[in-house]
Amino acid sequence: MNTPIPKAVHNTKPDFFPSRHKTFILTTNDNQKFPAKVCQANKKALMSNPNKSLGKWILREQLKLPIGKKATLRHLHQIKIDSVLVEKFDDGNYNISPFYSIIKKGN
Repeated sequence: MNTPIPKAVHNTKPDFFPSRHKTFILTTNDNQKFPAKVCQANKKALMSNPNKSLGKWILREQLKLPIGKKATLRHLHQIKIDSVLVEKFDDGNYNISPFYSIIKKGN
């Protein structure tokens, strides 16, 4: 599973991620660590090595989705996760955690 990186990230912080295909350590909020890199044209995706590690962490461990079930907006609102937050500590170490970016009016 590749996780999309919004173009706005590269526009506002062009040096946030290392160059394409350069491996760095991605540490999750529950202290799992896996090698990761940005990939695809224009560094538009984040992937782990092995690639299924990031997908398993997002889909099974954070979103709690069983195999074969799709994430719906309703489910994301209920669990209050709709994106991930990536923080950079240095050029080789990043943290990733679930994030809820939708703020409803009146809340």
